[in-house]
Amino acid sequence: MLILAAALAAAIHAADRVAESDLAGHIRVLASEEFEGRKPGTAASNKTLSYIATAWARAGLVPGAPGGWYQPVALLDRSPRIATLSLRGRRQVSIPADAIVALGADPAVDLAGHRLVEVGADPKHMPDVAGQIAVSRIVPGAPFSLRGQGEALVKAGAAAVLFLLPDEGTLPAIREGLTAVTTSPAGAKGLRLYAEAKSFDALRARAGGGDLSLSGRVLTNVRPYQSYNVIGRIPGTGATGEAVAIIAHWDHLGICRPEGAPDRICNGAVDNASGIAVMIEVAERLELGPRPARDIVFIATTAEESGLLGAAAYVANPSVPLDKIVALLNIDTIAIGPRGLPVSAVNRGNTAIDPLIDEIARQQGRALDQDLDANAFITRQDGSEFTKAGVPSVMVGGSFADIVKLLAFLGSVYHAPDDEFSDALPLGGAAEDAELHILLTRALADPRRYPAPPRKP
Repeated sequence: MLILAAALAAAIHAADRVAESDLAGHIRVLASEEFEGRKPGTAASNKTLSYIATAWARAGLVPGAPGGWYQPVALLDRSPRIATLSLRGRRQVSIPADAIVALGADPAVDLAGHRLVEVGADPKHMPDVAGQIAVSRIVPGAPFSLRGQGEALVKAGAAAVLFLLPDEGTLPAIREGLTAVTTSPAGAKGLRLYAEAKSFDALRARAGGGDLSLSGRVLTNVRPYQSYNVIGRIPGTGATGEAVAIIAHWDHLGICRPEGAPDRICNGAVDNASGIAVMIEVAERLELGPRPARDIVFIATTAEESGLLGAAAYVANPSVPLDKIVALLNIDTIAIGPRGLPVSAVNRGNTAIDPLIDEIARQQGRALDQDLDANAFITRQDGSEFTKAGVPSVMVGGSFADIVKLLAFLGSVYHAPDDEFSDALPLGGAAEDAELHILLTRALADPRRYPAPPRKP
C-alpha cells in the first residue's frame, strides 16, 4: 500500500509541484511589518490589493471585475462615542454613561420615548417591534448570534436593539471590543445598545415598574470608506458560461494593540497570508497548464474578519452569475501542519464535490478524513456566504483534519501579533494542499468529470 501511494504521488506532473519556498516568499511580504496587518481601509491595504493583482497579471490571468481587477466594497467603521439616555417606567431614571455601550449606524441618533419590547432568542417567534426598541437577554451558548439577532430585529423595523448582559463584568469586554472599531457594510442600519441586567423584569424594577421607554441621544464615531475584492479570471474554452471559483480573504486585523505595546501589529501570516499565497501559486500553475473548459475565477475577499463582508458583497453583486458557479473552493488558515496530513473538507456531505476530493486525495497518496468534525467551521468562513446562495462550496485540505493542531493555533497566536512569518512556519502541508487545489480545480473545470449539479429551487 505504501509503495502504491508513493507511485500515485509521483505521478503528479512536475509542473504542478509547489515548493514551500514559493509560499514563503508571498507570506513573508504579506505578513511583513510594512503591510501593517492588512486592515481594510488603510494605506497598507492598498499595497495588499496591488500585490495580488500584480501577481495574477504576471501569471497571465485577466481582470475579472467590471472595469479591472477590483470590485468596490463600501464599508463603515464605527466606534462608541457617548450615550446620554434615560429609562422611564413609573419613574424616570438616568442611565450612567459607564453602564451602557451604544453603537449607532449614524453619527447622531435621537430616541424620543421609544417603547421597549421584550423578545426571545428564537427569530421565528418575534413580537411586533416596528418603531420600538427590541430588548433581548443574551443567553450564553444560544444558537442565534448577537449579530444575527440584531440584524433580524432591525430588518423587522426595530428602532434599536438593547442587549441585556446578565453576567457582571461582561459590559467592559463589550466596550473594549466595540471601541476597537466595528466594521459593517455601508448602509448598515439600526442602533445597538448593551447594558448589564439580569432580566427584563430587573430592568423594569429600576424604573419602578410599568411599561418602559427610552429617551436620549447616542453619538457614534462613523467613518465610511471603500475597500475592494480582487478578482482575476482564467477564461475557459467552453461556451456554457460556467465557472469554478477559488476564494481566499486577504484582510487581517491591522494595528491591533495600543500605542506603547511591544508589538502592535497583528500580521496574519497563517490567517490568511498563507491562503493568499496558496491561491497565487495555484493560479499561476493553472494558467500555465491546459486551458480549462470552464472559466476559473479567483476572488481575494476583503473584510472577512469583520463578518464575511467581502464575500457577502460579491454574492450580492457577482461578476459571474451565481447559478453558473458550479463549485467554489475557499482557502483559509492553511499553513497549520506538515506534509502527510489526511484530507478533510469543511461542508463535507453537503455537495457533489466529495467524490472528486476523495479521488484527488488518493491520487496524492493521502489518507481521507471522512468524519464531519470539520463541519463545525461551516459558518465561520467566506464559503458559507456562497453556500447560503446555493453555490456548492467546500474548504478542503489537511488543516481541518488535525483538529488538535488547529485548536492549538486558535488558542494561541490566532488573531494576535505572534501570527507572523518565521522560518519555523510549517508550510509543508500548505504546499501539498496547494497541489491538491490545482488537481481538484482542473477536475471541477472539466464538465466530463464534474457535471454541473442541479440547483435547489
